[in-house]
Amino acid sequence: MLLLAAVTAPVASIAIHRRERVNVAAKERPITTVINQLQTLLDTSRTQLKEGEETHAKAVCLCDETLETAQAAIDEATDAISVSTAAVAQIQGERNELSQKVERTEKDIDEKNSSLVSARSLNQQSNAEFEAKRDDLTTALTQLSAAIEILTGVGADQSVASAADHTTIVGASLLGLSVVSDSKERQKLAELVQRLQSNPGTHSAQSGAIVGILSQMEESFRKELQESTSGVNRTTAGFQQLESTLIDAINKLELELQEANQQLETSGNYLQAQTEALDDAKVRLSENQQLLSDSRDSCTSAKAAWTARQAELLAEQSALTRVITLLSSDKAFNAFGKVEATSTQFLQLSSRTADSSIHTLTEKILRQGRELSSVQKVVTMLQAGDPFKVILAEIERIISSLDAEAAADVKQRDWCVSAKASNSEQTTATQDRISQLNFDVSGTEERIEGYKTTITQLKGEITTTKRLIAEMLAARQSETEAYHRNLAEAREVEDLLNQALTILRAESKHAGSQSSLAEAISLLSDLEHKTQEERATLEADDKSAAEHHAQQLGESRSVLETDENELPTAEISLSGEEKSLVQLKKELGLESNQLADLHAELSDLTPGCEFIEKNMETRKANRKTEKEALQGAQQLLTQTTVYRDTVAAA
Repeated sequence: MLLLAAVTAPVASIAIHRRERVNVAAKERPITTVINQLQTLLDTSRTQLKEGEETHAKAVCLCDETLETAQAAIDEATDAISVSTAAVAQIQGERNELSQKVERTEKDIDEKNSSLVSARSLNQQSNAEFEAKRDDLTTALTQLSAAIEILTGVGADQSVASAADHTTIVGASLLGLSVVSDSKERQKLAELVQRLQSNPGTHSAQSGAIVGILSQMEESFRKELQESTSGVNRTTAGFQQLESTLIDAINKLELELQEANQQLETSGNYLQAQTEALDDAKVRLSENQQLLSDSRDSCTSAKAAWTARQAELLAEQSALTRVITLLSSDKAFNAFGKVEATSTQFLQLSSRTADSSIHTLTEKILRQGRELSSVQKVVTMLQAGDPFKVILAEIERIISSLDAEAAADVKQRDWCVSAKASNSEQTTATQDRISQLNFDVSGTEERIEGYKTTITQLKGEITTTKRLIAEMLAARQSETEAYHRNLAEAREVEDLLNQALTILRAESKHAGSQSSLAEAISLLSDLEHKTQEERATLEADDKSAAEHHAQQLGESRSVLETDENELPTAEISLSGEEKSLVQLKKELGLESNQLADLHAELSDLTPGCEFIEKNMETRKANRKTEKEALQGAQQLLTQTTVYRDTVAAA
């Protein structure tokens, strides 16, 4: 600004000086024409300087905004890379832990299943052994009871008993002997039976001893049966508790396994999203780094070109101002003569070595481009008597400056095209991502509502199924209790009938043909058979009911298990979708901000770029016209006698 003030101050004084002398003559002097032309050159130079400063200021603002935007995008991409890199590392670590957890859980499930299979096998073996032992003991007790009953029912005075009584006692003793397992007792009982067989008359004394041994054995068997039953009940209860514990543990482990696998799947999706975000951030970083580098180069080049052009214009204005000041002084006014002086006289005074046809040359040069400041400058230098060599050098310098200006315009235009294309490409890509994110958000929200509905339905079904299972178990418990009561009653009846038949059959052997024992035996046998059929029916019905109950219970538990397995899966899926929705909305916000930044960037680019694009051809045509005019002037100068003589003399 100081330089501009220094340039404009003398011109103001010149204008005042001119006004003071305006009435000196009604006709303009030749020197006045020259000064006016110089003033026109000065005004044109000032206009170019002002317009150039305005254009440069806009370009500087555009450069600063572009550099700031690119740097901000670089910083954002760098931060995004750091965040995504850390997230990827964290997710990979979590996935490693989850994979190890899955492996451990699968191993635990296999071990628990193996333990369950072993426990069931041992329980089945134990039950089979108990049932075999129970059947043996029950049979032995039945036989012992029958033998004892026969022996005790014969009577006290057996010394005069019949041969039939003797046979009955021996048979009962042999029956008792068949079930005695203890070797000592068996030997003792065998000796008594042998004596009884050898001495029929002593069967009373022998049968008493036999009854004692058999009674003792019966008590021992009953105790053993009771202890075995208690033992198997305890074993069964322990097995059922162990089985329940193992099943609960397996179900829990399977749920943990499903949850871990679901977490693996969810983390895998999140890992893919973070990896894609990382790749996208790297691409943005690279693009903006390239944009920053290109913008710096372009801005530096434009600044250097303007600095050089500004220096040229300021130097030009300074020189013109000094010349105008010099030619407008009183000394110059007096030296150039009065109004009647011709232009030829002026030219002869201003250049003693000038060619006589300089005026004609000047007119020819002006015809090349009278309105062009550079042509006017050449004419002024010619009229001022500058050497042709200097004038030609100045023409070459101006032509070079025009070429440099053309190159700068092309570079600036190319930069604008590239920047706008990059902005358009990024805007389209960002809009596409926003559309996809909006679609993903909508789909995720729909899935979330679906999972919520599913969870509500599953919880209702689980509650209903649990209530149904409890009712089924209670009903089966009542059925089982009734079955055992009825079964016990049937067995009790069978035992009574068996005892009665045993007595009747024993007595019928000694009864005559008119005895009614046979009819009684027939009636009791028929009743015993019906009782056995009733017991068999009870057992068959209970077995069928148990199977039906087991089937229904299994189906209900299967439904419950399926629902209980699906519930945490649905809850995990819901949680995953909700997390995804948060992430999608976050990404949508970032993309929306990015789109706003791109729109703002385009708004900043548009003024400067539109100026250079709209005026590109005009500036190019003006430079072409100016260059052709200068080249024409150059040709005219080199064809003058003075120039040829100067070249020849050199």
